[in-house]
Amino acid sequence: DLDMLAIATKQYYQWQEVGVAGGR
Repeated sequence: DLDMLAIATKQYYQWQEVGVAGGR
């Protein structure tokens, strides 16, 4: 499903931002 892919991509980038902010 494209909708699921979009949500997963959004979450992935969000997690990446959190990881970078966490000092990763």
